[in-house]
Amino acid sequence: MIIILLFVSCSEEAVNKVDPPARVNLVAKNSDSSYVEKGIDAVFLETSPDRNGIFLEWHPNQESTLDGYEIYRSEFANRNFTAIGRVNKSFGTIDTVFIDKTVSLNQRYHYFVRAFDEFDQFGESSDTTYYTVVDNPVLSSPAFNIGTNISPIFVWDFNFNFVPHYFVFRLEKRNMGL
Repeated sequence: MIIILLFVSCSEEAVNKVDPPARVNLVAKNSDSSYVEKGIDAVFLETSPDRNGIFLEWHPNQESTLDGYEIYRSEFANRNFTAIGRVNKSFGTIDTVFIDKTVSLNQRYHYFVRAFDEFDQFGESSDTTYYTVVDNPVLSSPAFNIGTNISPIFVWDFNFNFVPHYFVFRLEKRNMGL
């Protein structure tokens, strides 16, 4: 009887079971006028067909068994998400950014991220965030250099299917070595 109890108490379950990775926390989007934009943003891609992409950023998970992150996207807020990419461990580190290079203009995309570990366990999904890439406005005036005694009036041409609430632009002083 003792031998049977010892045999039954020994099972093939893993003794060192590891919890799945923690929930991924997305970096909050900051102001469009910030010097360096964080979180989620449109990016210009020279190699993309539309030359548009969506940059997504999250905080790193700290698990020692972490093996990467999987990124999900949908055109709907709460359904039909599909995995569109993975960020895997490379040379002992794991990046915490992803650029979606397959976006179309004027389409809202919803995203979430999940961490996975070396045991193929997935953590809880991050919050869902969204972004829409719109046509860039084209500056039509002033078209040439602005003199020092002129107060410029800026005029843009843009797609009237999407009327912007505001424009953000930066004025930079360039020193041309003069």
